[in-house]
Amino acid sequence: MDTLRPQNLGSKGDRHAIPYFKAAYRLELLRSQILGPERFDHAFRHYIEVWAYRHPTPSDFLRLMNSDAGEDLSWFWRGWYFKTWFPDYAIEDVKYTSDAKLKITILNKGWLPLPLTVLEKWTDGTTTSVRIPTEVWSSGNRHTLEIPSPRSIAAIIIDPDHEIPDVNRSNNEFFATGRPTQ
Repeated sequence: MDTLRPQNLGSKGDRHAIPYFKAAYRLELLRSQILGPERFDHAFRHYIEVWAYRHPTPSDFLRLMNSDAGEDLSWFWRGWYFKTWFPDYAIEDVKYTSDAKLKITILNKGWLPLPLTVLEKWTDGTTTSVRIPTEVWSSGNRHTLEIPSPRSIAAIIIDPDHEIPDVNRSNNEFFATGRPTQ
């Protein structure tokens, strides 16, 4: 399965260009969602400086980006370039515990680990959000958030700003009519 699904392709006139932008999109995702502009831009400029007028291989790029970014990005390279993993996150379960904690279980159905934002809308009209870092997916494809709150939840939305290319957004939302059961 691939992130270039019909629902993500746009109109027929745009489709010819989508495959050509795939690599650029992945780098933009690395820049905007994972490393941040400062670390990415520094590493990318260094790569250009080191490899200008030479013949780098893809592994040269991966090694330099890992080194200059200061973190092991093998999970990103593996998922985007060497495997056919894709981002597909879902709200699997929502419930309250006896000690007034909201438990939200998120499932990573597509195996591609990415950082996520989870927005909680409360019945009193307030909102909160939690950022789930990429590292949580190293322990498996299921993660449970525990949010202490005596308030009742109205809605939960994964990736409310559509920052990641989730292939199935239909399972990214939970709407409650009352307090979920324990």
